[in-house]
Amino acid sequence: MTITNMDILGILADHKEWLENNGGTRANLRGANLAGANLTNANLTDANLAGANLTNAALTGANLTDANLTGTDLADANLTDANLRGANLTNAALAGANLTDTDLTDANLRGANLAGANLAGANLTNANLTNAALTGANLTDANLAGTDLADANLTDANLTDANLTDTDLTDANLAGANLTNAALTGTDLADANLTGTNLRGANLTNANLTGANLTDANLRGANLAGANLTNANLVRAGIIHGGMRSDGYSFIAIREGYAIRIQAGCRNFLMDTAREHWITTRGGTQIGNETMAILDHIERIAGILGWGIAAQPEDNANG
Repeated sequence: MTITNMDILGILADHKEWLENNGGTRANLRGANLAGANLTNANLTDANLAGANLTNAALTGANLTDANLTGTDLADANLTDANLRGANLTNAALAGANLTDTDLTDANLRGANLAGANLAGANLTNANLTNAALTGANLTDANLAGTDLADANLTDANLTDANLTDTDLTDANLAGANLTNAALTGTDLADANLTGTNLRGANLTNANLTGANLTDANLRGANLAGANLTNANLVRAGIIHGGMRSDGYSFIAIREGYAIRIQAGCRNFLMDTAREHWITTRGGTQIGNETMAILDHIERIAGILGWGIAAQPEDNANG
């Protein structure tokens, strides 16, 4: 069903009356051909657009709150600043779409194709993106707090400065993704593929990395305090899991050039500073002796791995 511009104007007018409880008719554009249509700032709240063709459509600033967009083709559409809160985009095609600064809070994007889409600055809080394809997508500065990305494909995606706090990324594929300075506090990355992923400066405090593959990942400057690395693959990731003290403190070592950074609980020191701290605060105690044994172990493993530890710079990150 092809819709003309006049048809669109009439449908929007009827839909407006319906939304305002003044009669009218809910917009039903199921399966409609709206390719290239101009729907800038259109109010399609709760409209039915399931299976519609909206390729290359202009939807800048459009209101699609709670709209039904199941299986809709939005490839290369412009949705900049659009409101898609609570919208159903299950299995929708959004490859190459522009979703810059779009509000997708609570949206259902299960199985959606967002390959190469621009989601810079988008709000995806609590959205459902399970099994979604986000290969090469731009998610710079996006808010993904509490989002479900289980089994999602984020290969080569750009997540620089993104907020992924408490996000579910179990079994997700993040190979080659850029997560520089991303917030991943409390994030579940169990069994995730992080091969070659850039996690430089990322905050992984209390993250679950059980069984994750971190082969060749870049974790320089990352915060892994309290992270669970059980059975994680750390080959060439520049990380040594130093073990756990009898009081439950886990020790993680991260390679920083020719230096070793030690993270344990809220403590974040270069090796020399770490030794000084625990000698001062725990010297002569069982916990102190355990700590020195762990640090000795880390240094031996670092030597075996050829980290080539040299004199360390002044430490200003003693959290």
